[in-house]
Amino acid sequence: MPRRRFLLPAAFAAAALGFVLGTAPPARSQAAGGPTDESFESADGVKLNGRFYKATASKNNSCVLLLPGYKVDPTKGDWDGLAKRLAGEGYHVLLLHYRGHGKSTDINGKEFFGNAILGPVNAKYWPRDANRNPPKNSLQMSELKPHYLPMLVNDIMAARSFLERKNDNGEVNASTVYLVGSGDSCPLGMLYTAAEWHREAERPNVEFARRPFVNGRLTPNTATVGKDIAACIWLSPDKTPGMADGVVKSFVNTYAPDMRDETRMLFLYGEKDDRGKANAKYYYDEVLVAKGKQGKVNAMLYTETRAVKGAKDLKGVNLLGKNDTFGTEDTISKYLAAVEADRKGKARFARQYTAPLPIALTTFGLDP
Repeated sequence: MPRRRFLLPAAFAAAALGFVLGTAPPARSQAAGGPTDESFESADGVKLNGRFYKATASKNNSCVLLLPGYKVDPTKGDWDGLAKRLAGEGYHVLLLHYRGHGKSTDINGKEFFGNAILGPVNAKYWPRDANRNPPKNSLQMSELKPHYLPMLVNDIMAARSFLERKNDNGEVNASTVYLVGSGDSCPLGMLYTAAEWHREAERPNVEFARRPFVNGRLTPNTATVGKDIAACIWLSPDKTPGMADGVVKSFVNTYAPDMRDETRMLFLYGEKDDRGKANAKYYYDEVLVAKGKQGKVNAMLYTETRAVKGAKDLKGVNLLGKNDTFGTEDTISKYLAAVEADRKGKARFARQYTAPLPIALTTFGLDP
């Protein structure tokens, strides 16, 4: 299994990443003794749902955000089993339902098109009826277009804001967040992580709070929100027509070079899943280390690709639910424990609730 470390080049040229404040009123319902159904809004007013699993063991109160694939029903597969296991190991877990997926079907059309940054993209790509009117009350994932996927990065931001609110209430520790996703949630999660590496922790509520550039160079990176994204685990990583290869490389190389060293990533795929293996190699070699182009390559701590033995050509969430056979949940558990141990005792920034900040896709060279 390959292991790499990327030593960062000195200079990067980039435009500023734009953030504008939004709102996210919370709501919840709960079955006795089970996880809670939580509701919160994205920056463009889309009403989202998430399934929150409170930790049932005493630990660091770190958070795990589960990201099922695009146009895949988040209620299918054994995400629930993984969430319950991680909760039993001391993590607070949020299973996100992207807009139009699962229970995230209610929308607020008026607020949705009122956002200056996200409104134009939504106006262009959001599903419409025969009279060119946007839907008023609901949305189904079957209505979404493949190239719309990058917009869902704002749903991940909203989920993170939800965790920050819980952090302020003393319920979770949002200064350590892990992402676990499948399929094309991989490039989407990398886009989100890159945005957070470019956001300053000291000024989370200030418009256009970001790492500044001086004479074309990124200023020293000592306090960005990206430091809170401790690791990502991707099941059968995939590519998407919404993000061309060159654009994915660009938003990591330009906006989040530090993410390669400090945000650990594990890519898992079935041992006979040739597509998953090839995509893992692509993200590992070309996106995370910019093979042959950006500088010296050494061993990267805890970042690797790994075949799931016995899983053959199974993909994504299908790698879960058969731990006795495949050991996928064991692998995830051990990986998170290793990163947790490495972070123990290190300085971490206290989180403060930030209303969801819309991520301008054009900043990253994306045009869904």
